[in-house]
Amino acid sequence: MSAIKPINKSQQQEGRILRWHGPPPPAIPHHNYAHFLLTKMATHGDKIALVESETGKQWTFSELCELIPRVAGGLAECGVGLGDRVLCLTPIHIDYTLYLLAIIYRGAICVPINPTLTTDELVHVVRVSEARWVVVHEASVPLVESAYTHLPQHTLRKMWVIGKAQQDKPTLQHLIQHEPVPPITQADGLVCDKMAAVMPFSSGTTGLPKGVLLSHTTLHVPHMRHLFSEQLQPEKAKRVEALYSRILLLLPVAHIYGHGMLVTGLSLGSTTVCLTKYTHKAFLHTIQHYKITVCPLVPHLIKFLSDTPLLSNYDITSVKGVLSAAAPIDANTVNTFGKKMGIPVGRAYGMTETYGAVTVTRPPPEDNPYTVGKVTPYSDIKVINEAGELVCEGEEGEVCARGPGMMLGYTNNQIATSATLDSEGWIHTGDIGYYDKHDFLYITDRRKDLIKVKGYQVSPHELEKIVSQHECVSDVAVVGVKHQRLGEAPRAFVVLKPNTHVTATQIQGHVAERVASYKQLAGGVKFVNVIPRNPTGKILKRQLKEFDIVPASKL
Repeated sequence: MSAIKPINKSQQQEGRILRWHGPPPPAIPHHNYAHFLLTKMATHGDKIALVESETGKQWTFSELCELIPRVAGGLAECGVGLGDRVLCLTPIHIDYTLYLLAIIYRGAICVPINPTLTTDELVHVVRVSEARWVVVHEASVPLVESAYTHLPQHTLRKMWVIGKAQQDKPTLQHLIQHEPVPPITQADGLVCDKMAAVMPFSSGTTGLPKGVLLSHTTLHVPHMRHLFSEQLQPEKAKRVEALYSRILLLLPVAHIYGHGMLVTGLSLGSTTVCLTKYTHKAFLHTIQHYKITVCPLVPHLIKFLSDTPLLSNYDITSVKGVLSAAAPIDANTVNTFGKKMGIPVGRAYGMTETYGAVTVTRPPPEDNPYTVGKVTPYSDIKVINEAGELVCEGEEGEVCARGPGMMLGYTNNQIATSATLDSEGWIHTGDIGYYDKHDFLYITDRRKDLIKVKGYQVSPHELEKIVSQHECVSDVAVVGVKHQRLGEAPRAFVVLKPNTHVTATQIQGHVAERVASYKQLAGGVKFVNVIPRNPTGKILKRQLKEFDIVPASKL
C-alpha cells in the first residue's frame, strides 16, 4: 500500500476546521476530579484494580475507595490544602494511585515527575512548580534530598516514601491511619475549570521542561468521551470494556500517556498490571501470566514484538489490542505488526498540553496505517500556514487544537504560555501535518526538527521512512548538522539489523534514488548501536547531535 499523497491545492479552495460530526456531547461537569473518579471506582466493588507484576501485591477498587480519603486526611494533617503543589517522584508503583487521587481530592496539585531526572533538572522542576511536599519512591530519596539542599531552607515541608520506610520518613502506612476527610469542593473555593489538579512536565527534549497546568474540568474530558460513546453505541462500549479487561502498564506514570491509561483503567473497572522493572522477558512473561488483553506501548516496543524470536517461548494470545502513542509510528511497522500478530494497532495523537488524544484511529476495516485518525468529541483541529490562515486539503501546515481538554497554561511562564496557547484557545502544537477530504489527519514532522538546506525545508521524518525501508536497517534517526556550503544538511544515524552489512555510501545512494537533490544525506551516515530515546520512545535529537558515536564495526 502506498502512502496517501497530499492533493493539489486547486482541488480544494477553502480550508476548514476539523470537528466531531455527530450529536453534541454532554457538558463537562465542574466537580473535584478525584471525587468524581472515586464515585466511578466504587461501582466496581471488590474487583482487583491494581496488581504489581513481580510480587503479586494488589489493591481492590473497594480498598482504594476506602483508603484514598484517609490518605487525604493525612495530607490535610500536614497542611496540604487548596492549590498546594505536591511532587510525586516515582516509577510505576501501585501505591502511586492513592497519592495521586488523595492530592487532587484535597484540592492540591499533583506534580508527577520521572525519577530519571538529574539533580539539576529536579531543582529546576521544584523551583518552577513551587512544590513544598514530596512523595518519593525509596530508590529516589537521595536524589530528592540532594535537590532540596540547593534550595532555600525549609522549602521542603514534608516527605513521604513509597516502598520501605527509611529512618524517620513516613510512608503510606502512616497516612492511612488518619480519619477520612471529605473532598475539597466548590464550596471550599475550588474553581474546577480554572484551577489545576495535575501539573505534568513537558519532556524538555528541546529545552528546559515546562509545568503544564491541567484543570479538574480538563481531566474529566476522556471519561465524558467514553460516557458519550456508551450513549451512542452501547454495544461498541461493551467491546471496549472487554478489550480493556486487563491492561499492562509499563509506561511512566509521570507521562500523560501512562497517566491516561492508569485513570482509564480505574474508570472502566479494568485490572491494571504494573510492570515496574522492564526487561523483554519480564514484559512477555507478564502478558502470558496475567493474560493481558490490551498493551499500551510506544513504537519501538511494537517493532520489538514484530521482530523478536522470543515470542516463540510465550503465549500472548490473550492480547486483543495494542495502542501506540507518545511518538510517531510508521505505516510499515503498523502493517508488519498487524500481519504477523493479527492484532490491530490503535493510534492516537495528542500531547501533554492537550491532555492526551485529540484524534484517534478507526478500527479495521476503516483503519488507515498512514493517519493518526479523526478528531475526537470535545476537540477541534485546524492546520494553518505561517500567516495563521487555514490551509486546504492536502496542504501542510502547523496543527492546532482547541477544546475543554486543553491546558490552562505553563506554570510561572507567561512567555511560553502566550507562544503556545493563543487568545482564541488554540494550542499551537509545533507539529506539521495535513488533512484529507475525509478529515483524517496526517502528521509529517515537527516544526523545530525541519532541516533548512539552502533555504529549502527538509523533513527528517520523510528521510527516516526512506532509510528504514532498506533491508539492512533496524532503526534510524535523521537530524540537521551544520554544513559550510548548504547551511544545514541531513545526517542519518543508523542501527543495522544483526548479521547484515551495508556502507554509508550505499545508504546515501538508497536515499538519493528516491528524493530531490537538496534532500540527500549530504551530512553523511553514522552507524550506531542504539538511537537514544526518552522513556516514551521519542528520539532525543538534541542528545543525538552530541552523541559519542561508536562505529558499528567497533562494537
